[in-house]
Amino acid sequence: MDLNLGQFMSDAFDVMYKNGNIGQAADCILKLIGRVFKADAAYIAETSDSGDLIERVYEWKNCTEFSLKEELEERNSKLLYCREDFCCIGSDEFPMGLTAIFKEKGIRSAVQCPIWDNGQPGGYLGVCSCIQPECSYQRDEIYTALVYISRLLSVFMQKSKQEERMGQNQRQLEGSLKQSEQKADTAYEILDAISSGVVILKMPSYDKLIPVYGNIGQYRMLRIKRTAQDARVPDTSEAELESQYFDDAFAGVHPDDMERVRKEYKAGYETEHFVVKKYRLLRGDGSYVWVNADLRLQESAPDYKLFYATYTDVTEEHELQEQLSKALEKQKIISSELEQASNAKTDFLSRMSHDIRTPMNAILGLASLARNELDHSGKVRSYLDKLEASGQFLLGLLNDVLDISKIERNVIELNPEPYGIDEFQQQVESLIIPQCRRKDIQFNFYKEEIRYSTILMDKLRMNQIILNLLNNSVKYTPGGGRIELHVRDLEENNGRIHIQLLIKDNGIGMSKEFQEHMYEPFSQERRENAGGDIRNSGLGLAIVRSLVELMDGKIQVNSEVGQGTVFTVDLWPEICEMNKDCADQDKKQDFDIKDVRILLCEDNKLNTEIAVYLLENAGAVVECAENGQEAVRKFTDSCPGTYQVILMDIRMPIMDGLEAARRIRALNRPDSERIPIFAMTANAYKEDREMSRNAGMNEHLAKPIEPELLFSAIREYTKRGRDGRQSG
Repeated sequence: MDLNLGQFMSDAFDVMYKNGNIGQAADCILKLIGRVFKADAAYIAETSDSGDLIERVYEWKNCTEFSLKEELEERNSKLLYCREDFCCIGSDEFPMGLTAIFKEKGIRSAVQCPIWDNGQPGGYLGVCSCIQPECSYQRDEIYTALVYISRLLSVFMQKSKQEERMGQNQRQLEGSLKQSEQKADTAYEILDAISSGVVILKMPSYDKLIPVYGNIGQYRMLRIKRTAQDARVPDTSEAELESQYFDDAFAGVHPDDMERVRKEYKAGYETEHFVVKKYRLLRGDGSYVWVNADLRLQESAPDYKLFYATYTDVTEEHELQEQLSKALEKQKIISSELEQASNAKTDFLSRMSHDIRTPMNAILGLASLARNELDHSGKVRSYLDKLEASGQFLLGLLNDVLDISKIERNVIELNPEPYGIDEFQQQVESLIIPQCRRKDIQFNFYKEEIRYSTILMDKLRMNQIILNLLNNSVKYTPGGGRIELHVRDLEENNGRIHIQLLIKDNGIGMSKEFQEHMYEPFSQERRENAGGDIRNSGLGLAIVRSLVELMDGKIQVNSEVGQGTVFTVDLWPEICEMNKDCADQDKKQDFDIKDVRILLCEDNKLNTEIAVYLLENAGAVVECAENGQEAVRKFTDSCPGTYQVILMDIRMPIMDGLEAARRIRALNRPDSERIPIFAMTANAYKEDREMSRNAGMNEHLAKPIEPELLFSAIREYTKRGRDGRQSG
């Protein structure tokens, strides 16, 4: 389309108030409607004051084959009557008589809405086309546009009728005054019959307005009672505002409009006719009314000028314009927000493309090098170590992106469980000490004033916070440096203990400028003296702060370039009342899966090859299926007890893993309900886990699969099954 909806409505508003009469305005607005909605014809039908007849029709048409003006003018207005604010041809609300005329003229589509005049249809606005309309606006947008224009037309038509009646009455008044001064009372009666405000103003100078008469319409508009007689107010104390107006008509002008209004009256004073548009006058109830003042010179004496002034209430027009301005401003804000969102998306994709391509290029290059050095086991082992490091970095990057996505969607849930200080220390040291040794960094774990050895904490998220901060310390601390982790209890209150963790290093530190936005996603400080491999996604600190806040905790930082960094994390977990020895005991995992019979359902051949190697290398017996349908068939055709575990991919051709699991659970055989089924999938969101559980699966393991975790789950479920059979 040529214009957006907001611009069209704005143009329509301008058209209305740049044309002096309804005929000129109708021609322009109909042409605009026809062009924007790609119509063949548009019309405005104005009814008579009695409402019985279609008094006149304004028409725009794109072709000359037909004329609606000839068909509608001087016809009964019931021909156009419709009950609704907006109706389309073919609906029950569309006038049947009009439908017949349109069909005869070859019109296939049309919409019409009434132009209301004091609660009654004062006319109708319609748009029609001989072919299906090409307009891209939806029905609601067309409705909004046409109803808005019908309201403008309503105000304009009322104004035109008032001006026409006012002109007639004014001509009668002038004739009456010219005939005789004694007929002044009759003239005043005529003025009182006019609905608009009419005031006879005596102006000794351009800056002094002395009313000598005000009609009922003016008093009604100003919401004050008329007590004045012969331009005098009998009791000024009881009619203060009326008295002020008769003393000086400028008295009620709004202070914000006063300067402009006085300038325009000054300029108009030297002419025979002038108009002062849109200013506010004080009402008797304390509110303000927006008016247009139209002044015509009637008498010019040496010491004064006499003007007939007509005041028209334009409050509704002003409110319409305000609404339109707000709508356009809101549209600008929305457009700006959409642009910002688009830029953020582009920036995210650009960063992800770079950060994913870097390890992928390393993986592909190292694989090529290893293939050419198959006879040199030492080099191949080195390449494989680097391949694993690049893969771990890529996996960490993807996990960070998933965590940021969960945080932004507010779908991360904490799962508190007993967590002992010794278990926490073991977890941290097992991951951080090897990294520190490779860089010749000293790492110390300090437990200070620990009163409660076990607390309720989400282990995964707690480790994620501390390990992210420690990994950063390792990356940005040069060889020979020092890293410390201090854990201490502070005050206890209402079953919770204040835990404070300090992560200190004497690394390269951070600049004050970077610290101002270091928690923003993808923020990284590029430093020439960082040294070593400092690849990262720039998401770690954003995730850390979000997780700390999710736990209702606080995080602070103190860092100086060249001096090092101290992160302080304050948390308030619940105290766990379980036995310390039970909480902190070192549980040795049993990963033995020798002779366990497994049905592996996986469509990706490389994933199948890796899984089979890992499982068979651990002693399991593996049979494979390439899709869910084949897995169901193999299980159905086997004897009960043939398989002890089913490993099921989710996304597969022919039949997916969820449907396959449901069908296996529905089979009428003794092992269909109790055989463990594990989902193995790259989909790791909460809703994915719920879908797996609802399909009858026992576990949901995220790819890439960690062998120890997989073996532990297989061992646990197969041992549980044997114990159940033995007890039975």
